[in-house]
Amino acid sequence: MKHLREFLKPPFFEDEQKNHQAYLLNIITLGLLVIPIPYLTYALVASPETASRALIQAGIGEAINIFLFILLRRGYVRAGSILQVGTFWVFFTVSAVTGIGVQGESYLLGYPLVIVITGILLGNRAAITVTVLSITAGLFMVVAQNNGMLNMDVMRPPFLTWVLSLAIFPMGAVLQYLSSRTVNRALKRARENEEKYKLISRVSSDYAFESKLNANDEGETIWLAGALEKMTGYTSEEYMKAGGWYAHIHPDDLHKDAADMQKLLNNQDVIGSEIRTFAKNGEIRWERVFAHPIWDEEENRLVGIIGAVQDITEQKEAEKKFEDTLLQQKAILNNIPDMAWLKDLDSRYIAINDQFLQISGLQREDVIGKTDFNIWELGFAELYRKDDIEVMNSGLRKTVEEIQKDNNGREYWVETTKTPIRNERGEVIGTTGIAREITQRKKTEQSEQIRREMLEKVVKLGKQVAEVSDLKTTLERIWYGVHNDLDFDRLGIFLYNADRNSMDSALGTDSQGKIQDTHDQWFSLEESEGFSLLLKQSDGLYFTHNYTAENKIPFGHEMYGVKDYAAVAVWGGNRLVAAISVDQLHSQRNISPEQLEALRLFAGYAGLAIENARLHDALQKELQNRQGFIDELGAKNAELERFTYTVSHDLKSPLVTITGFLGYLDQDARAGKFDSFSKDINRIHQAVDKMQTLLNDLLELSRIGRIVNDPVEISYGALVRDALSLLDGAIKASHVSIEFVDEGHTVFGDRVRLLEVLQNLIDNAIKFMKSQPTPQVRIGSIKNSENEPVFFVQDNGIGIDPQYKDRIFGLFNKLDANTTGTGIGLTLVKRIIEVHGGSIWIESEAGKGTTFYFTIPHPAKNQK
Repeated sequence: MKHLREFLKPPFFEDEQKNHQAYLLNIITLGLLVIPIPYLTYALVASPETASRALIQAGIGEAINIFLFILLRRGYVRAGSILQVGTFWVFFTVSAVTGIGVQGESYLLGYPLVIVITGILLGNRAAITVTVLSITAGLFMVVAQNNGMLNMDVMRPPFLTWVLSLAIFPMGAVLQYLSSRTVNRALKRARENEEKYKLISRVSSDYAFESKLNANDEGETIWLAGALEKMTGYTSEEYMKAGGWYAHIHPDDLHKDAADMQKLLNNQDVIGSEIRTFAKNGEIRWERVFAHPIWDEEENRLVGIIGAVQDITEQKEAEKKFEDTLLQQKAILNNIPDMAWLKDLDSRYIAINDQFLQISGLQREDVIGKTDFNIWELGFAELYRKDDIEVMNSGLRKTVEEIQKDNNGREYWVETTKTPIRNERGEVIGTTGIAREITQRKKTEQSEQIRREMLEKVVKLGKQVAEVSDLKTTLERIWYGVHNDLDFDRLGIFLYNADRNSMDSALGTDSQGKIQDTHDQWFSLEESEGFSLLLKQSDGLYFTHNYTAENKIPFGHEMYGVKDYAAVAVWGGNRLVAAISVDQLHSQRNISPEQLEALRLFAGYAGLAIENARLHDALQKELQNRQGFIDELGAKNAELERFTYTVSHDLKSPLVTITGFLGYLDQDARAGKFDSFSKDINRIHQAVDKMQTLLNDLLELSRIGRIVNDPVEISYGALVRDALSLLDGAIKASHVSIEFVDEGHTVFGDRVRLLEVLQNLIDNAIKFMKSQPTPQVRIGSIKNSENEPVFFVQDNGIGIDPQYKDRIFGLFNKLDANTTGTGIGLTLVKRIIEVHGGSIWIESEAGKGTTFYFTIPHPAKNQK
């Protein structure tokens, strides 16, 4: 049975095309060997009369097929193919001629079969040739039958059968052409791929193989390609003759190969098995094997192996040298107090020291052979791998400062130095690294950086608070500087009051963290433990991390919940000026040492700024007072000048009149003109009365500010009603309408003088009504911005031109010379109002009336 199987198996040739043609010819010949058997059986059983003819045909056919097998195994593939096609065509031609011609099976079925076989074995041109030849032979058969040359007893005309062949035979040829073309294209692609594979094999450092296994699992290599000769020193033929793979395995690795074979027998792949082999020159080579089983599903066994072999001798030698180097370096690594390690090209750890294990909290077997991605968090691992690649690509040492995390989750700073590891040829084969903890140094650097930034802020804030001069703005800038720039949640600024030995609150912080005026609060130094404790500190700073507990602050107190709290004394030279307290209640952040240092330094700037602002405010007040004295003196001098002018002019005028009329009186007396004498006496009396009135007014003006009645609290409504009662005659005579609403205000002062104010203002309003048809005077009050009453007397008279507003309160100034009086009334009003600490002003427009506004401050209310 085995020999029969070997006989029937197609031969193998190196030429792929020849090998394929031999395979096809072998299959076709096997088919032709089987075809005559049912034909002969049919003839013998069903048609004995044709048995002799069928026997001859079968015998000739089988002889030809056996002869073809012999030619095929001797390598005459194309000759065998031509012989196969030729004899087959002749066989069917003879069968047709000796049978029923074109109407028989030999012509209708045999010729198409020959055409297809021709195309498969010899190609398209041969198939076309056989097709034309077959049709031509059929035509001759038709002609011969029609001419009686062939005596065939058939019912249908032979020409019709031949015509049908014109459609069948070419169609078979076309189908054969299409199948042949498809096969040829596939073969062409296969050849191209084979050429590419051969080219890759020549430049590759690996070789590929294929083996077959018999039923006893005995293997035989049937194909080798690639860098076999480069790797082993053998050609394919030499390698096979020398015993192949099994004859070259190192004895110590036979068990490995046996284990690999067992995997293949279990239908499993062998991936990366490393085995030592002997080369032709006797050298030991390390080879990495990849093998894939070819499994026969029907027989359920391994029938072949395909695979590849890779030479890794250089890599193994490098690893051996590297391991030797590691053994030398491990002792060094373990004596390094810092983390130290060695990594290969893939960043796998190949050596670590004890400090590395202690910090990472891992065992050595958990690290060796692993990468950073197996040990550290993803973010750290990606960063470490990036640095490794950079060092290996550049071949240069790199030092970085980076974050690490120990086995307790503590993050800390390390200074890592990574250096490339090179082999004897200078090639980079890995990296080594040393990591030294520098957390304290980084904290110091960060602290110094924060400290520098804070000091820069303090200097900037110092300049800002020094730029202003008034105390209010200075305190506001100090508050914003401490709150915004030094970054404290809440703060309070307290000014030292030496008169009562207290700390007076100036500015604080509300619940929203905004600035708040707190001038209504003060704390005695004798009773306040907090300020007393502060002033006892030699460095002028009180600081605590638990203010609420230490000071037993009750729940609900504004200081309840405060942990970090600091207070600093503010000095101006040797004098205590103020205190600044801060806390972090809202954010619950810690107050850093840098913040405390900045606060103490800024307190020095603040103390000088507060002192300067106080001195500036005092100086400004002094200057204002002095300017007020100067202005008052100027006004007095101007008034004195006017007084002098009045005395020299207004008093002189009546005297001149009296002197003149005394002369007339003398003349009239001597002349006996008593009528004129009586008129002269009357003129002299008028001049004397005018001078008396003027002297009385001047005397009254001089008394204001010197002789004052005792001040009392008076109902403003009562004063208005008394003034209206005194002016009742003038009011009725002028038909003036008076409007007054008593709002219940009270004033404090000299009742007589204040009555004079209202009387003068109302009388003045009545005088300047002129021809107003509906004269009206309104008396009342409004509220100013400080919610204090402002009194007014308003008329709808002739009004005052804006250019005369500054003159109406001047001494003896009369805008209308025809009116009665000396022009001293409004001067008296202004003097009385100012003596009572108030002020007076007017609003008027010519033709639209005048309004006099005046204030009378209440001392008791102002003190409150």
